[in-house]
Amino acid sequence: MVAQVALSLVLLVGAGLCLKGLQQARAMDLGLNPDRVLIAGLQIGMNGYTEATGKGFYRRLQQRLAATPGVQEATLASWLPLGLAGCKGHGVDAEGYQRRPGENPTYEYAIVAPRYFTTLRIPLIDGRDFTDRDDADAPRVAIINEAFAQRFWPGQNPIGRKFRAGGEERQVVGVAKTGKYNRLSEQSWSVFYLPYQQYVPDLDLSVVVRTRGDPAAFARTLSGVVRELDPGVALWGTMRMTDHVAASLFVQRTASSLLTVLSTIALTLAAMGVYAVMAYAVSQRTQEFGVRMALGAQVGDVVRQVLRQGLVLVALGTATGIALALAVTHWLGGFLYGVSPFDPLTFVGVPLLLGAVALLACWLPARRAARVDPMEALRCE
Repeated sequence: MVAQVALSLVLLVGAGLCLKGLQQARAMDLGLNPDRVLIAGLQIGMNGYTEATGKGFYRRLQQRLAATPGVQEATLASWLPLGLAGCKGHGVDAEGYQRRPGENPTYEYAIVAPRYFTTLRIPLIDGRDFTDRDDADAPRVAIINEAFAQRFWPGQNPIGRKFRAGGEERQVVGVAKTGKYNRLSEQSWSVFYLPYQQYVPDLDLSVVVRTRGDPAAFARTLSGVVRELDPGVALWGTMRMTDHVAASLFVQRTASSLLTVLSTIALTLAAMGVYAVMAYAVSQRTQEFGVRMALGAQVGDVVRQVLRQGLVLVALGTATGIALALAVTHWLGGFLYGVSPFDPLTFVGVPLLLGAVALLACWLPARRAARVDPMEALRCE
């Protein structure tokens, strides 16, 4: 019984920490708003498009979508945050920055179209967004995030600063809020953005549409707009942005679900075990209880005696379980967001829950012991 209670407590603590971490992760500021956003991949490279014709296709697509009823904003991007696909990187040499020995010069970037930050509700802290004037004939520009600015020009205004990436020197025209890009548990990552008309290493981009209603209901309209521009181009990977972002929580959701199921089973088995042990103990002491009742023992005296016997064992199991939980919960650190592996509320709440269940499991046999008829108990032998 002690072992069952201890194991149940360890699993309950683990499930409680994971569920609390998952709740914190869902409430975390992602640096964007994925609600009512539909995304879809486009593969135009295999349809014979060149860099020049591909840019023209994407420009017409964005203009057509912007004029489509039900669309608030529309843009394009080579990569979207918090998905399963990794982001590409470029070596960066920033103006006025001296690289330290052994420092990794590679930083992640995304190729985006105008209105990207407005569509995903990524705040621009300073400067401007890309426009259609940022084409192949215009000066090379870039937008950086706050972490990038703090990395290379701490305490300075980054607007107008220059850095070299992808073999070209670019001038910073905007600063975006730092968000989450690959994992919710990551620290502040330095990321920069380039306009798709100035740098297209890959012709295949994703279309991003913010709708006025349910984005899933807009998928057929989006497919129709693409077919009108070119019947040979097909969408792939169409999904709501919320589902795309939810993929980053797959491991945490799986761990939480598994631990919840296991802890529920363990708690049920522990309650049954406590009840069975105490019921057997009461049956073995039926004559004793009869004698005590015959000699003047009150109902409350018998109940307290049975409860004391059971709760001592439960307390021992709880203490053992807390010690084990403290020893193993640090392994859950990678699954928790905004929650300590030694969260005091969890370590207090779970023993209280387990104690309440164990108290009920002890109380039922105790009540039965208190209802023993003294004469019947004395004749049971």
